[in-house]
Amino acid sequence: MKTLKTLFMAVALIAAALPAFAGKTVFVNGNPATGTPGTRVTAEFLNSVNNHYCTGLDSDGDCALAYASASGATNAYVVTLSPALTEYVIGMPLFFGAANANTGPSTVNYNGLGALAIKKNTTQDLESGDIHAGQVVQGFYDGTNFQLVNATMHHTHPAADITDYSSLYIVGESRTFNTVNGCPSGWFEEDGSQKSRTSYSALFSALTITDAGGSFTSGSAVVTGLASTALMGTGMPVSGPKIQSGTIIQAVNSSTQITMSKTATSSGVAAIVVAPHGVGDGSTTFNLPDMRRRTAIGAGGTGAGNVGTYLGNYGGEETHTLSPAEMPSHTHSYTTVGGTPLNAPPGGAAAGGTGATTGSAGSGQAHNLMQPSYVKRVCTKY
Repeated sequence: MKTLKTLFMAVALIAAALPAFAGKTVFVNGNPATGTPGTRVTAEFLNSVNNHYCTGLDSDGDCALAYASASGATNAYVVTLSPALTEYVIGMPLFFGAANANTGPSTVNYNGLGALAIKKNTTQDLESGDIHAGQVVQGFYDGTNFQLVNATMHHTHPAADITDYSSLYIVGESRTFNTVNGCPSGWFEEDGSQKSRTSYSALFSALTITDAGGSFTSGSAVVTGLASTALMGTGMPVSGPKIQSGTIIQAVNSSTQITMSKTATSSGVAAIVVAPHGVGDGSTTFNLPDMRRRTAIGAGGTGAGNVGTYLGNYGGEETHTLSPAEMPSHTHSYTTVGGTPLNAPPGGAAAGGTGATTGSAGSGQAHNLMQPSYVKRVCTKY
């Protein structure tokens, strides 16, 4: 109220008004000695001051935005506001137009008041692509940093690199692809081939079980003192310095003991590697899963098939020839010789009679067991 009274008292002393200006009014003092009139303050102007929004428009009652296009080096934005910002105030909203995209942690400096680290999510430095060229960057001063409000949603995979899915998945994950030129970069085809345990150590760790403390007795197939057998299963290949080539787990006896299919070559404590998909050469390589011409089923559970229930077990067949034991129980009819029943026992002829056989049927060939299928490329992430 005091400000309004002062303004109206000033109006009472104004002799006349200057001509209207385009845009904002430029206020001037009157000079009675020279007859120069001062600016007339209208009710419309005072009302606009009381009810204005800061939109940056060049009109009475409006005010400048804390916005300007930024200059400066990459990741070091420099903003010159007009009128100049004189200090940073906590909670102050700030904007700038980014001419360049950021490539990492960045700062912004308004009117030489000092560079502020630009943060997102309160404490995180910016990543490449959080600010895009041409973006209006919105934030506020938190007392220490410039807190970015409108960080651009982005990922680290260039749009042009559409065939590289490597970092989207975990090592050892299996995916199917329709790519005609093999698996994408960062993936191996699941063809059962051998890979280096050292060159692909992450994949080796994901696909195998390593236990450093197996206790062996020469000539015995039992291994004791294992840290855990929880992930081990019957049929899994196993390798180690005291284990013969081609050995698999014959039985998991307890949480710390297994029985192998072959006996140990010497006594002592040694590391073992259990590789469900194959131990490779037993020391420097391991095998990838082999999904060629195979479908997958979930591990565990029980069933009557010959696939097995543990990871890496193989089974099933594309075709099958029935054995007599697999044929349904049935009988055959035949015509008697001379109208007299032979009453022949199985495999022989009745006394005084003549043997007889039924006519043959069928070819004895294997029959197809394949379900309707579609061939795709199966790959594993390394």
